[in-house]
Amino acid sequence: MRTYREPDREPTENPTENLTENLTENLTENLTENLTENLTENLTENLTENLTENLTENLTENLTENLTENLTENLTENLTENLQLSQRQEQEAAAGHALGTCSGPGFRLDSLRSEIMASSHNVLWRKV
Repeated sequence: MRTYREPDREPTENPTENLTENLTENLTENLTENLTENLTENLTENLTENLTENLTENLTENLTENLTENLTENLTENLTENLQLSQRQEQEAAAGHALGTCSGPGFRLDSLRSEIMASSHNVLWRKV
């Protein structure tokens, strides 16, 4: 709150006029000071609030978008690689089984060796 101050000019002979001038000057000065202070405070508060809100919203949106894009890309790539690997393994297993190599599922080298040995023994036994 401002205190009364004496005017910078000579007092007039009319006390009412002098009082009116002083009141007008003090009111103008106080109003200007209060308006400036309030405007500055409100502008600062509003700018800070808006900037914080906009930054938070933009960061959240960008992070969500980037995470979604990266996860989708990585999942697609990994699923594609896994599918290709699985298909290649199935093809190799089928080819190995068809060719009679020991890489196919259900192929037992020992049982084949036993059959060959048994057949050879029978053939040799008959010739003697």
